[in-house]
Amino acid sequence: MKNKYCIRSRISEDKFRQLLKSYIGDRTAQQTADETNMNINSIDRYFRLFRERVVLLTGTNVSQNDLLQDSYPQKADHILIGVLEKREQACAEIITADLHEPLAELLSQKPGIKDVVRHRHWPGYDELIDVSHDRRIRLRATGIAGFWDFAHLRLAKFRGMHKSTFLLHLKECEWRYNNRDQDLYATLLAEFRNYPLGRRRPLRPAP
Repeated sequence: MKNKYCIRSRISEDKFRQLLKSYIGDRTAQQTADETNMNINSIDRYFRLFRERVVLLTGTNVSQNDLLQDSYPQKADHILIGVLEKREQACAEIITADLHEPLAELLSQKPGIKDVVRHRHWPGYDELIDVSHDRRIRLRATGIAGFWDFAHLRLAKFRGMHKSTFLLHLKECEWRYNNRDQDLYATLLAEFRNYPLGRRRPLRPAP
């Protein structure tokens, strides 16, 4: 079926736009299925493709996700997140397993800022968050202080997610937060018009 937003698509452009609106509006796959009469598995597949494209727009190489998984903690709810402010935008990263244990222990001690900065394993983030215990250290005042509150509310909807999808959801939170004053639907629709799903999209430089 001809669809300028998706190569070799099995859905019409109108259906594609409906799916994109549902994705941007944070509708669940079940809600979207009820509204569009589409198969829920197809909706899940498109939502993941949308999410993977969003991650590319943050400057993260989605193709490396499978390789990166081996360096993450085994469960998504054991993950630590480091947040940096780059050019007045939030940039969130998952702390790799080699740094996880010493930094998790550091967080559990409720240290002062000087203790954190002097810690030999401190990687230099503006903020460090322990997802499972809802602990955080903020090293300095930044323009992205609201990022984790925003991300926490979104990630709470996906409790129990596998670590293979956690990075996608985290980077989606980053993209939505950094572009919260923009029309996200119009932004992604233009993106898919220029680079349809199924066509290789150059990696955008990270902030």
